[in-house]
Amino acid sequence: MSDDLFSPPAAGIARVALPIPVDRLFDYAISPAQASQVGAGQRVRVRFEARTLTGVIVEVVDDPSREARGRLRRIERIIDSRPVLSPSLI
Repeated sequence: MSDDLFSPPAAGIARVALPIPVDRLFDYAISPAQASQVGAGQRVRVRFEARTLTGVIVEVVDDPSREARGRLRRIERIIDSRPVLSPSLI
């Protein structure tokens, strides 16, 4: 389910690679409380359709992709306090 109309604005957008058989990234809103804690290479838990998946943040941007404009789901949980994947591996 997406955030309601009264949620605080996102502090950025995380582009996340998920373990599903498609060749694209998915945009998730970063809450203001998470803004200083997220970065490329970290693992996160996110909702995807009707399930929760573990994905890897590939990049953090200010604007969502064209396909994701509108309401975005938020990152549910940040798993790693530091990146587990290097920029060259991403």
